[in-house]
Amino acid sequence: MTPFIWDEGLAEPALESVRAARDAGVAEAGEALAELERSGGRSAVARAIVLRLAADLAARMHAELRLLEVARERLDAAPPEWN
Repeated sequence: MTPFIWDEGLAEPALESVRAARDAGVAEAGEALAELERSGGRSAVARAIVLRLAADLAARMHAELRLLEVARERLDAAPPEWN
């Protein structure tokens, strides 16, 4: 899946972010950039980026679902004109 996501638009922002990390002196960012430039969406670094993005998305979705759940529980307490 990662190579498809890479080709569909992840490549540019990922490379830009890793370059910025390297320029900021983040440890091993230079090696990560070299691997991304060498193997692109088939690299372990690209897979790690996709997994991190997926985890972030899942966390946001869980938070939104919890918010909706709490809001629904309190909906009956709101006056009808507020709905």
